[in-house]
Amino acid sequence: MVGHVDFTKEVQKTHDANLKAGADEARRAAQTARLLLRGLIQAHDHGLRVTEAVLGQRSGKARQTKVTTIPEVMESMDREARRILRSGPMSLTVRQIKMHHEHVSAMIRIAKQNISLAKKFSEQLIVMREHLEAILALYP
Repeated sequence: MVGHVDFTKEVQKTHDANLKAGADEARRAAQTARLLLRGLIQAHDHGLRVTEAVLGQRSGKARQTKVTTIPEVMESMDREARRILRSGPMSLTVRQIKMHHEHVSAMIRIAKQNISLAKKFSEQLIVMREHLEAILALYP
């Protein structure tokens, strides 16, 4: 266990500056994470529309369960994709094909945006870690 450490005023200022900068970055990272989750939920909704277009119906479970976390979104998207795979090959009408392509295109666009957000989030986590390491370096 670390004992009591008396900081000089200069070391205390460095500590506080790093702590504030890390907290500020955490706030920005939280906003980025919210945007990332919102994008994934939008992609999920488009995925449900693809299922509806291909199978002619929405998943009862997907309608009942509101996804609120990234793992829930990804698990639901996995379930919907597997439902389509289990249904096997099928002939789609022109309307179904149009709806399918429209929503898959939207999912691709959202995925590109989410990739950018995920990179930004990763960079924000690195900055937070660097501030924490700078604080830790102040302790003997």
